[in-house]
Amino acid sequence: MEEERYIGGFFSAIQLALGAFEVGAGVYATTERLFVVGPLSAGGVMRGRTPSLDKIAPGLESVLFAPTTLTMEQHGDIIKEILDHNGFQVEKSTILRLEIKKPPGIFRMGYLDIVDTSGNSRKVKIGKNKQYEMLLQLLRTFKPEALKIL
Repeated sequence: MEEERYIGGFFSAIQLALGAFEVGAGVYATTERLFVVGPLSAGGVMRGRTPSLDKIAPGLESVLFAPTTLTMEQHGDIIKEILDHNGFQVEKSTILRLEIKKPPGIFRMGYLDIVDTSGNSRKVKIGKNKQYEMLLQLLRTFKPEALKIL
């Protein structure tokens, strides 16, 4: 069995949210799991910090996908760094659907709905088209057969 590898992801302090007052979230994927970290702030109160991936592999936070030059040790360190943050994770094998909707307007949000085989649903709100496009690329790489574009 092959070891788990980091595929890619990103954090947005403003354009991804977990709830009306839970702003700042990140979505990261490995070969085995999908992680959602955050919120950075809830009700205007700072709750956490963003994953520091650049300290493991310089420049990693400025690209969507992991470079092919990462060592297995770096893959492991990145996954540990993501796990050190508030949020949730879903095993790839338990993901039934990844429904994504583009933000329909300037003051309305799109979303990513992660539905697992037990029927549990977790949503991430998407504020701008740039973050929508980044998520779409990431999910197409992570588990394209589960992706449903609304």
